[in-house]
Amino acid sequence: MIVRKYITVIAIALSSAASAQFGLSAGPTLVKSFGSPRPLVGFHASGEMSRDDQSSYFGRISFMPGAKENEIYRVALTGNDPTAPYAETSFTTKTNFTRIEGGARYYLGDGYETGFAVYGGSKLVIAFNKIKADYQPYDEVLYRLPDGIAPFGTVFGFGFGLQGGVKYGITGLGTLYFDIGFDYLFALSANNDMYYFSSYLNQPLFSFNLGFRKDLFIGQ
Repeated sequence: MIVRKYITVIAIALSSAASAQFGLSAGPTLVKSFGSPRPLVGFHASGEMSRDDQSSYFGRISFMPGAKENEIYRVALTGNDPTAPYAETSFTTKTNFTRIEGGARYYLGDGYETGFAVYGGSKLVIAFNKIKADYQPYDEVLYRLPDGIAPFGTVFGFGFGLQGGVKYGITGLGTLYFDIGFDYLFALSANNDMYYFSSYLNQPLFSFNLGFRKDLFIGQ
């Protein structure tokens, strides 16, 4: 039912594009989850189409290049020869983040275009992550990594969230904005066990976005 609602929103947005004001925006993004050692820092680019001066539809893509874990993990190596003595290596991991989100916004105050306003709404979120392991060197002739441990892993997440922010628009110049998001990715899938070595995927996720929007045209 919720997914059908968002499909309907997108269909209405496309059908009304001929009479809507459209803006492009970009700026820095910070994402933090519970238990992660530090926030992920990156950037975002957005598109927003107004229905009227009190509401709009938006889409945003964000990318965080990645951050390392503080914890050092150790793993026992598997011998390529049964007579090889016991050996182990250590590794740390680094997680990057790509997020795609979209939904509806509602403005209170001066509205979408100019002046000061607050806004909020709901959104649909899709996340793609890569977790890369940095292993200490070991003798690859005698040993290999055990099954289930790999140089990297990928994780896909899908969920919903809430958003809220403030903006200030100047006629003929553009709009400065700041918003905060609260997301929960309730569906996560991974291609291997590297998922367990990243605390950056803990739920829920908080995002902070600062940026500048430039409105490009008004359809007739």
